[in-house]
Amino acid sequence: MGNGFRRQHELICHASKGVPTVHDRGVPDVITCPREEPIDHPSPKPIPLMQRLLEVVTEPGDLILDPFMGSGATLRAAKNLGRKAIGIDSIESYCDVAAMRLRQEVLAL
Repeated sequence: MGNGFRRQHELICHASKGVPTVHDRGVPDVITCPREEPIDHPSPKPIPLMQRLLEVVTEPGDLILDPFMGSGATLRAAKNLGRKAIGIDSIESYCDVAAMRLRQEVLAL
């Protein structure tokens, strides 16, 4: 049973090959973003949050590796920004959820 306190933040790990390039685009130390309701994953990350973070540390065309992709929020954010992405997860059902998030859209003609 909990004591009434719960974590209000999540830490983010960023790694890069060589000297990292971080673009100062006005991102504060704490970014507030509404949580997504868990549907097919216990802790889905908000796509707008992941998109904002990727804007700071990547350029269009960069390749992003998410070795714990879960429901694929980082991959979807990368696609929205024109970045390439590779996702890995050990749970097959999460891979299915991510594939649904990334499926091709049909444009209205």
